[in-house]
Amino acid sequence: MVIVRDLVTDGAQHAMADFQRFIDEIQDELAEPTLTADYVEYFDTPKPELAAQLRELHDLPEGTLGYEYIEFYRRNNLTLPGDDPNLPAVFVSHDTCHVIAGYGPTGPEEIALGAMQLGVVDSDAHWVQFLGNLAIHEAGYFNNETFVGKTATLEREGAAELLAEGLRRGGECTDDFTYADHLAMAATPLAEVRERYGVPPRAAPN
Repeated sequence: MVIVRDLVTDGAQHAMADFQRFIDEIQDELAEPTLTADYVEYFDTPKPELAAQLRELHDLPEGTLGYEYIEFYRRNNLTLPGDDPNLPAVFVSHDTCHVIAGYGPTGPEEIALGAMQLGVVDSDAHWVQFLGNLAIHEAGYFNNETFVGKTATLEREGAAELLAEGLRRGGECTDDFTYADHLAMAATPLAEVRERYGVPPRAAPN
């Protein structure tokens, strides 16, 4: 049993190292365009000026993309990028995609968002993100000092259907919202953003 445990642990460490190598190569693609110059790297310390810049989005009218972005954090009790060095600026783009797609931060919906992004654009960056979602929420080998990976998320009721729906919704989009300059659209009503990119609504729950 000790040998088996060692093999599993060692394999997970190699998989994690491989994933990190790939994700480091595509940081520029994943980052929010207007933040790339100053914040593309991982943080060693908090960046309060970034968090303050993001908080100002809540001064926009209710229903705009920027306002709803901050509401997403408030509603789910999440920490803004910049307030925590473990949350790099790449999460600005990722979480804005959550808002546009209408998915929450639960394991099944994280996987569904990854599937939807892959359906929008079949790119290497989206494949790496999707595999990362599975590593975090399905295989459970993505671990660090602040997060413990989950397993068997797709065995939860409705999770596999959410994944399939994400792929379908992504394929039905008329344009790519995933790599867009989201902060430039912050003052635009969320409904208009979804219409611009042809984002279909989520299916009604059973």
